[in-house]
Amino acid sequence: MEFEEFEQLWEKINRLDFECINTSSAQEAFNLLEEVAIRFSRKNKPIPNMEFKIIKNNVHRYSFENKITVVLTNGVLMISPLEIQIAYKLLLGSDKGLEDAKHIYELFKEDLDKKELNSLLNKLNVIKRFEKIK
Repeated sequence: MEFEEFEQLWEKINRLDFECINTSSAQEAFNLLEEVAIRFSRKNKPIPNMEFKIIKNNVHRYSFENKITVVLTNGVLMISPLEIQIAYKLLLGSDKGLEDAKHIYELFKEDLDKKELNSLLNKLNVIKRFEKIK
């Protein structure tokens, strides 16, 4: 995405009563995307928030190409598949990541695609971590 297209998105997000948590400058936010994800939330309400980032690896590409639609009362929200969220959080390995992975697994274990989850756990080499949280 070129800056001009990003700036249009930035303005639209702001018109919808959202703000960037990282910075108030569209140019700075665009530059930050090269290094980190940026987050948006409703103005003056940092939680919950949504993350924007550039696709930099196969996990990011998988998440984008296999996104799922969550239907909300006033619209839709696209999120990455729960199976990749679990595997990726286990890969990151932080205490919070492990806690998040366990929470997602417990909440949705009946609805998860177990074959896909196992495939992703194997690809990311996190089977042992998964065994500890389930």
